[in-house]
Amino acid sequence: MNIVFEGIDGVGKTTVIDSLKKDLEDKKEIVRYVDELTQDSPISDILNKMLSDDPFFMLDKGFPTSIFESLLLAADMHYRQEKYKYNDGFNLYDRDFLSILSYQKEILKEDYSNYMDFYRPFKEIVLFNLKPIDLLVYIHAPLEVSVSRVAKRDNIEFIESQRKFLQALKTSLESELIPQLEKQNVKVLRLDGRDKPYQNVSKIYKEIDYGKN
Repeated sequence: MNIVFEGIDGVGKTTVIDSLKKDLEDKKEIVRYVDELTQDSPISDILNKMLSDDPFFMLDKGFPTSIFESLLLAADMHYRQEKYKYNDGFNLYDRDFLSILSYQKEILKEDYSNYMDFYRPFKEIVLFNLKPIDLLVYIHAPLEVSVSRVAKRDNIEFIESQRKFLQALKTSLESELIPQLEKQNVKVLRLDGRDKPYQNVSKIYKEIDYGKN
């Protein structure tokens, strides 16, 4: 079963995933945690090194390789798709194709006036032969909640351009990408990242009918 978790930074995705993973493991289920940058991909070392300064939030203007980065992220995602596509048990994806699309679109928009000429075919590449998605869990929270959590976690002080960047990602996910998937009959569960993890895990179980078969 493929369960994809999406949402901007600071909404509580990893907290919910960790709680669900522990609960499933306690039930003796096979569980795989698939991070946005997996350690077993042949591309992951390159991406981790390239993104080590977190250009999304440090606003490192010496990072002009967003098209190159986009293609590497797409290749890494397809490697994961092929590796885990039909495995037994539960595959829990901590960010996946929606994050790639939303983040890269905003980065490309900053660097290239004709970014849509690249983004349109890039989107088709990312969505090509997409793995079966049993449940897409979108975790949301007010922007200021996300900002305060990330600032505390990473010990940074947000500036206005960073807030606008996060807001643009949130808008892209909620107004464009997720509605498109729902039109394609992908099951989407929206969770409030301010709720207790066990409450959100319970809602996930109801969506996948766990224990009813």
